[in-house]
Amino acid sequence: MRADFSDRPVLIPAGTLGAQSDLVVSPQHRLLLNGPDAAGGEVLVPAKALIGQRGIRCMRGQRRIDWHHFALSRHELVRVNGVWTESLFLGPMVLGGMTAYQRLALRGLFAAVQGDALNGPPVRPFLSVRQARAMTGRRKMRGPRGVVRCHDPFAV
Repeated sequence: MRADFSDRPVLIPAGTLGAQSDLVVSPQHRLLLNGPDAAGGEVLVPAKALIGQRGIRCMRGQRRIDWHHFALSRHELVRVNGVWTESLFLGPMVLGGMTAYQRLALRGLFAAVQGDALNGPPVRPFLSVRQARAMTGRRKMRGPRGVVRCHDPFAV
């Protein structure tokens, strides 16, 4: 029997993926990586796909956490504690987890956008957990086997 930690916070320790200090994200929050199989070299991968890489771990003992999300008029890359990550993507998964009242309020704010996501298309391609693990050479619940590189898309 395997424990399911898919809803637990993920810790990106200082020094990993460019983090200047510890960063805690939700398991579904996507981080920017580049890899040999990525179209254009840059993809967004869920944090839970990186558990086991260079100290990235699930925070099993965390009993309570308050999440703070922010959405922009377009899905964007943002730098948090030195790590390139995404703003909140208001797509079907996020909207499906909201009440009808919350969805209605957001639709009023993002009325000009057409399509599945209220804040436009993804800023970079999304990889599934399985695709991300294949890219990083990591299998589920195992230690690191490959190298994960973080790329600064705005570096000169």
